Amino acid sequence: MNGNWILRYCDNWGADNGTLFFWNLEFGPSLPRIDAGSINETYSIGPRSATWLTGLGLIDQTQTGNVYTARVSPTVASVYNYRFRVTDSANCVYDTVVRVFANPRPLKSTFNADTIICSNTAATLRVQNVQANTTYNWFLTGNISGTPAGTGANFTTPVLPLQPASVKFYLNAVSNGCNTRDTVSVRILQLVDTPVVTLTNATRFTLTFSWPAVANATGYQISVDGGATFITPNGTNGLSHTVSGLRPYELKNVLVRALGPVACQNSLNARASGRTLVDELFVPNAFTPNADGKNDVWMPYGYLIQDIDLKIFNQWGELVFESRDKTKGWDGTSKGKQQPMGVYVYTLRVNTVDGKVIDKKGSINLVR
Repeated sequence: MNGNWILRYCDNWGADNGTLFFWNLEFGPSLPRIDAGSINETYSIGPRSATWLTGLGLIDQTQTGNVYTARVSPTVASVYNYRFRVTDSANCVYDTVVRVFANPRPLKSTFNADTIICSNTAATLRVQNVQANTTYNWFLTGNISGTPAGTGANFTTPVLPLQPASVKFYLNAVSNGCNTRDTVSVRILQLVDTPVVTLTNATRFTLTFSWPAVANATGYQISVDGGATFITPNGTNGLSHTVSGLRPYELKNVLVRALGPVACQNSLNARASGRTLVDELFVPNAFTPNADGKNDVWMPYGYLIQDIDLKIFNQWGELVFESRDKTKGWDGTSKGKQQPMGVYVYTLRVNTVDGKVIDKKGSINLVR
């Protein structure tokens, strides 16, 4: 048993590269022992280094104990072979290949041009380049982890108010477990500014209303009948309108709106009012105190009146109303009681601002 031993190793497995991983030699118990110790010898070769090979979109790698983790990000849809390499203490190299199948992401979506709408309406968004085997999920916010607001290549938004002027919607296209996110904005057409209307001229029979030009307005319309109908202003460039055929001291209300490029952009109505002029003294011959807001109070009018002395009598000569206030007229009552329909007589003295004294007498027809 003494002497030098020659050991020959035969690799009978042709599937590997012939590397010896470990070996041992054991003597049977019937053989004489040459020492008091063990006669069992063992030899093994351990790894010296281990790593994922760089390239093919490898971002980074980490090691936790015997676990080697690699993060990869393929740039093109294909099949990628990622190689893990171990080098042992004998400088032998062993590679293991992990095959990764990178599926293509859905294409970026293109949308229809119907993304400009009027307020208080809904927009219909459409994916124009629809791809096969792709699911389209629509969301109202950028959080796409919840329940989608709609599914499919077409999506009708909720009814959108005037503000804000632009609203974003989010699309998540999913195919083969891969997704592509897109954002589409819906622009809400805004109203043009409301005109600022003023009374710029008044005569005994006409009133002229004017307003400055409004940015982005394509035209203007005016109503002299409380909004029942609108007509084109008769002034230059549509920036003024003269109402004619009026009576002295008649009150007229008008509505003016600016027209936008689209009808839903028409401005809110601007309101203005004016009263025609009167002579030195205008005394109506009738009034209708029926609380309808029209001609309910009888009084003399005149833009030169400084002060008045007014008395009104019934058919029996009884005084039913008197006033020295030029702004106070008769409402058809006397001592809190409504007076009957009929003819009443008035006496009036007027002092004008230019020093004249005007005395008038006449009758008033009270109509209910």
